[in-house]
Amino acid sequence: DNKVQHNAFSAIIVPGCRTISLSNLNKIKAFADAGGSVIFTTTLPEKATLLADNEKVKTIVNNLIREKKAVLIEDPSAENLGRVVDKLPAVNSVRFTGQERVNNMHKILNGKDVWYFANPGMKNKTVDIELNGIHKLEAWDPHTGETGKKINFTYRNGNTLFSLNLENGKSLFILADI
Repeated sequence: DNKVQHNAFSAIIVPGCRTISLSNLNKIKAFADAGGSVIFTTTLPEKATLLADNEKVKTIVNNLIREKKAVLIEDPSAENLGRVVDKLPAVNSVRFTGQERVNNMHKILNGKDVWYFANPGMKNKTVDIELNGIHKLEAWDPHTGETGKKINFTYRNGNTLFSLNLENGKSLFILADI
């Protein structure tokens, strides 16, 4: 654990590979056994980096799939990945409820939730967002320095919902309960 910047993950995406080290696969298996979601893309690992470990790799991968602790997305397009991620258990703090998505990051600083949303694309986007939990929100604009702008939001099923308009190439920090 990093005492300065602790990170927790609920899912791991394993890029398509036919060969994987047994030690890495054992870490992926331990992550899945602890409740994490594993997404393999394009192809499943079928060989180990050491010939002697090939059968162990096949057995672990097959068990992860059979036990539904892992899925394979053969065509890992953004759309296909989005469909799978949207079905994962709701342990993520952010869920996009509409068609549009933007880059995002969630951190907890001094006990407060902070989300960063960025639109690196070439077109303006309006995104519909659902945050786990009940929050009062405000926006901080890193481009203008403006802080304290209130966000219109609603609550549903214990979560906070809002829409965010992001121009192309722009970003916002959303702070909770300030």
